[in-house]
Amino acid sequence: MRYLATIPSLIVALIGGSPGAGKLIIIASMILSYELPFALVPLLNFTSSKTKMGSHANSLLISSVTWLIGGLIKGINIYYLVSSFINLLLHGHMKLVAIVLLGEDTKFNMKLHQSSSSNSDQDSGISKTGL
Repeated sequence: MRYLATIPSLIVALIGGSPGAGKLIIIASMILSYELPFALVPLLNFTSSKTKMGSHANSLLISSVTWLIGGLIKGINIYYLVSSFINLLLHGHMKLVAIVLLGEDTKFNMKLHQSSSSNSDQDSGISKTGL
């Protein structure tokens, strides 16, 4: 039954070739990195608990280091999620959603306003030097 998990990857590799397989590996790695904190936090809670682990619980030093690393992983994931979402809003076809979420006074909105006003000025025959 384990071979069933390889079938989608095989199909992507056959259809997309080496570049398709490379993209699939990157996407799978990104998904796994976002899933990691959901497994890491309960594991750190469990292994740091003296009531559950007894004498085998992590020491304060080990707990501190692992929680710090876990926090860094979560912080990096949150940064990439937020920056990817903002990038999608700014460069995607969701301009109204970007204005609603990022506010009207953003650089993005100013660029939109400038490009729409320059287009309307050119359409009406008004030059900016004559103002």
